[in-house]
Amino acid sequence: MFLICVAAAAEYRTVGSDYAEALLDAVGAAGWAVGAGSLVGYLAGWLLRRSWAKGWTLPAAARLAVLSVPLAAYSLSVFLGGNGFVASFVAGVCVAPAMRHLPEGTVRMTDDLVTLSTLALSTLALWFLFGQLVSDEFWDGFHLSVVLYAVLACTLVRLVPVTVALVGTDLSLSDRLFLGWMGPRGVASVVFGLLAAIELRGSGGGDFISRVMVITVMVSIVLHGLSAEPIGRRYARGRRPSPESRVRG
Repeated sequence: MFLICVAAAAEYRTVGSDYAEALLDAVGAAGWAVGAGSLVGYLAGWLLRRSWAKGWTLPAAARLAVLSVPLAAYSLSVFLGGNGFVASFVAGVCVAPAMRHLPEGTVRMTDDLVTLSTLALSTLALWFLFGQLVSDEFWDGFHLSVVLYAVLACTLVRLVPVTVALVGTDLSLSDRLFLGWMGPRGVASVVFGLLAAIELRGSGGGDFISRVMVITVMVSIVLHGLSAEPIGRRYARGRRPSPESRVRG
């Protein structure tokens, strides 16, 4: 949904067409991405499963083949005019059933490479860019509307969807609120904000999105950073069984 909205906004601002037409173009790009990802994922899964069953491949070659699936899906989608990130995700979903018929650890090399690129490269570079953006955005001073949105994004906009999504589970209201408040934060906002800012940089909307992203992450760092430890301790005390219940047990 995020990528479709960004694509529609970019089309609307660059071409000058109405938003409905831009949204249709974005949906078309998403369709190419889903098609490319499905084709690559299902084909790769079928080939991997068949080659392993026939004894045509080795575990090392299977690990390399799995690593090539998201790269192939991304390349094909971009060539067709679709979104490479969506295609890679869809390809992973489509190739997953074949993993049950392959040797254990087939995806381990891909997992290790993702961990390395995420922790050692992407995260460090990401926060480096965020530091530069902080300096740029604070140079012009604060914007009250952006600050108010950031506060809402870090509170209600986080809590309400998580609480609603967990309706029907056996989790209590305190569990849902805890998950909504303590869930992952920071990196995803920076990634999505940078993607949107890059796509809209020529239209004037990129600067506004960068400002919103920076203030939101800064508010989250302060708000959730200060509250994480006391809320975590209180939640742990609430989950700890009482002495009476331990005696009865």
